[in-house]
Amino acid sequence: MRLHRASGQARVRLRDSETGAVREIYLGPFGSRAARDRYHETLGAWLAGGRRLTPSGSASRLRTLADLMAAHLDYARATFVKRGRPTSTYYSARRIAQLLLADERRASLPPSAFGPCALRAFAEELGSMRRPDGAPIYTRTTVNGMTQSLRGVFRWAAGSQLIEPAIAEALRLAAPLRRGRPVGKAGVTPRERTPVGPVGVDDVEAALAHCRPAIAAMARLQLATAMRPLEVCMMRPGLIAQVRGRANV
Repeated sequence: MRLHRASGQARVRLRDSETGAVREIYLGPFGSRAARDRYHETLGAWLAGGRRLTPSGSASRLRTLADLMAAHLDYARATFVKRGRPTSTYYSARRIAQLLLADERRASLPPSAFGPCALRAFAEELGSMRRPDGAPIYTRTTVNGMTQSLRGVFRWAAGSQLIEPAIAEALRLAAPLRRGRPVGKAGVTPRERTPVGPVGVDDVEAALAHCRPAIAAMARLQLATAMRPLEVCMMRPGLIAQVRGRANV
């Protein structure tokens, strides 16, 4: 029995004595009694069956929500890679899995039992989470984004024929958190994201004094024309025409 670090789940790898096929089976939160009990149950069934693996249907592969999340993390780690390193998409998926599986009872649910009400309850749980100083941890829009990503996990599982499509489709019925509406038993209103305003022109001019001439010229052009950074970077000298002492782009 080993630890699947990304999800915190215990897992065991078994090999079929005749075909040589290998299967990883997730057992529940690592170090928990439930994981140990399932380990002994799984190992006993494998030995009693002559070290043969059971048919790899969805019911045998993804018995619990923990199985589903761990399988998706293995997929995400192999897929969302850039320059040999996992991208932020993988780390976001890992964080969602950790939050979802922190509750052992929820982690042990079969995927079919995690419906719209369970997804909504999970969203309200995230929206109610507080730091030690009492400040909310996640904004409402962040929570809605995380629940949307979780729907994506179930769609991936359905597309991989690991769960029934109806299970993933049902999660679309879960309503998102609404602005200004309290959630959870405590009636906590999720925090809203603070808008990020533009930098003052005086601050920009002060910074330009320390920039190279080309960079300063690009920034001043953006101030004058409201160009996007990519548009400025794509400019070439041939795009600038001098007409009566004025530059036309």
